[in-house]
Amino acid sequence: MGLHCGQPASESPPSEQAAAPGAVAAAPVLRCDDPDIQWRRWDEGVFQDAARRQVPVLLYLAAPGGDGLFAASDPAVRSLVEERFAPVQVNPYRRPDIVAHYDPGGWPALLVLQADGRVAAQAVDIPPRNVRLFLLRMVAHHRDRREVVMAKVDGAEAAHPSAAFEIGAAAVYASASAAFDSVYGGFGQGVKFVEPLVLRFLLQYYRETGDAWARSMVRRSIEPILSAPMRDEAADGVWSYSHTPDWRTPRFAKSAAVQAGLIELLMDLRQLHVDGDERKGDRSYAREAGRLLEYVNRELFDDDRGVFLARRVPIRCPAPGPGEVAQWTDPAVYADVNALLVITVIRAAVQLSDEAAARRATSAADFLLDKLMTSEGEVYHCLHEGRRYAPGMLVDQMLVATALRALYERDGDQRYLAGSERALAWAESRLYDRDSGLFAATPPTAIEGLSWPRQVRHRDTDLPSGNSLAADLYMMKGDRQRAGQLLARLRLSTPPGRRHASYASSLLRFGER
Repeated sequence: MGLHCGQPASESPPSEQAAAPGAVAAAPVLRCDDPDIQWRRWDEGVFQDAARRQVPVLLYLAAPGGDGLFAASDPAVRSLVEERFAPVQVNPYRRPDIVAHYDPGGWPALLVLQADGRVAAQAVDIPPRNVRLFLLRMVAHHRDRREVVMAKVDGAEAAHPSAAFEIGAAAVYASASAAFDSVYGGFGQGVKFVEPLVLRFLLQYYRETGDAWARSMVRRSIEPILSAPMRDEAADGVWSYSHTPDWRTPRFAKSAAVQAGLIELLMDLRQLHVDGDERKGDRSYAREAGRLLEYVNRELFDDDRGVFLARRVPIRCPAPGPGEVAQWTDPAVYADVNALLVITVIRAAVQLSDEAAARRATSAADFLLDKLMTSEGEVYHCLHEGRRYAPGMLVDQMLVATALRALYERDGDQRYLAGSERALAWAESRLYDRDSGLFAATPPTAIEGLSWPRQVRHRDTDLPSGNSLAADLYMMKGDRQRAGQLLARLRLSTPPGRRHASYASSLLRFGER
């Protein structure tokens, strides 16, 4: 699947795949508004060049489908970037290991790095008109106040806030309740995200505690999410978020992870009724889950490769013809999205009696085994145009291990069980940190000399956090001791909130509140 604009097209190679340092990166289809800056490859060469020229590294995190920070071709900006920095552009969807390490809080983002990889400054989603001023200030700081900048970098690295807060289901529930929008549903008062992980946690909290308000927050949120304009009336599927809290101005992009989360939520709601709690509405939840599953199967499954695709975004192109939609589907294959959809589709196929969907899940699992996992069990995050990216991410390892085990439990195929065990064993040997008793989010960087310590991540994105996935997998295997050890060790430097919903859900599954 590719560009839907009257003729098929594919994305140009991402700039971190450039053939050689200094080569001009091909402009991706969706980044036609960025000038032809000579973005470099993310590797040792860019940092060695920065050290040799005594300039900072400029890391530009930008993804196809998003607005760029270089909105107009400006020769002055291009010269500034290329002459005063060692510039590297990274697609954050392909390199979540870099995003996880630097944690910019969003993109597009500009990060100014020292030659050892440490952050000196960053700017996230700034207006393009301010980019030149930001870069000029960074050049001046590096030239005139370098010692002060390095002292601040050293101080920031030395500051480690104490991990004083535990994650508890009640605390996450209180955070969600405080942020709940009682007028429109959902959470927060600005940009409104769908947040299926939070809604699933609240429904689980209701089942465990009987708290009616938790159930009410779910119901009052799901109705506008599944209605127009958040639901695409033309092609179906749900948009990822709304620019306004009333859900009336959706961002016209669709995430496969959001669709999967909503399917799981609707099946949770259906199961709640099947178990005897208000049977009225059971059929409607099943029908809505079926509609989203049909959308995933029709629009987000690549029949040629037998894989699920991660996202669809609008594009800037000539006006489409009658019945055509100006949308682009990311052609890369992502391990986490495919594993998540394998888990979701297998469950949905059973509840909705959809064997065709089950066959698609099996096909995607086979692709994971054959193309994205090594014989030792290391999982690559992404495959695009024959190149694999970002091996050994914790979320990828645990989601793939869980998906393969779920398929084994359904079909009894020993190949899936063996694959699941290999993926878990690799994570245990390479990512488990005995000092903290938790899994690190990523393996150490392969770039020599880069200051990149192992980090434990505990916040959800569109996907559950890695250690909560690990705890759930151990429970799935019947190993409550290992699950309990993980759940007991995590501490936070700030109070828990909605982004810890998956961890709170794991606690409830384990039997703790």
